[in-house]
Amino acid sequence: QIVGFRAPELKPGGDTMARALQENGFLYDSSMIETGHPPRYPYTFEYRKESFCHVQPCPYDNGYPGLWEIPVIQWQHYRTGDLFGSPYEYTPFNFDDAKKYFQFNFNRHYEISRAPFNINIHTRWFDDNPFVFDALTEFIQETLELGDVYFVKQSQAIQWMKTPIPSQNATLFDLFDCPSSITLPGPEPCFIGEANNCVYDVCGEKIAMQTCAPCPPHFPFVRNTDGELGE
Repeated sequence: QIVGFRAPELKPGGDTMARALQENGFLYDSSMIETGHPPRYPYTFEYRKESFCHVQPCPYDNGYPGLWEIPVIQWQHYRTGDLFGSPYEYTPFNFDDAKKYFQFNFNRHYEISRAPFNINIHTRWFDDNPFVFDALTEFIQETLELGDVYFVKQSQAIQWMKTPIPSQNATLFDLFDCPSSITLPGPEPCFIGEANNCVYDVCGEKIAMQTCAPCPPHFPFVRNTDGELGE
């Protein structure tokens, strides 16, 4: 089930985007880059948005009850103070630089506001800098040793905000459970060379996608995620 949305290239679509997300039953958006001094908590669109976001347009005209925003908090370099909309916009020099980068930005959340700390990453960052993955792995392992830090999905963070409980009881909270094995729906994973190339004509535009499953008869979309329904 898809409950969240992120605009391509972190370029939000203003009130039109927020209205579409609300009308289609999305729980949250996470497209708006905001200043992190102090780091901000996720918030709702029950009323008109007042806070500033760095990439326009943002939805300022109306409220959208039921829709949440998980802001993309800017990351900061621990030495230069340079700000980045996403962590992978910075290229660390080596393992130690990457490790300090993760730790510094986590501490800004952990020690100042305790707002959820998003780690928005891209595989290209790891492909070009394998030591960044090693630094992230070690950072996660050390952070979990704090005893009051949990790595959860964004939807789980929102559910916790709706039903907050003391950290000592968090292990009893179903939303924080991590099953030892998960059976995912859909086809078995495949290599890119084995994937099916599917091409569709959508409103006069050719759209291509790759999938390990047989190509659905129609392009998958909102309210037609399996592509079985015609236009």
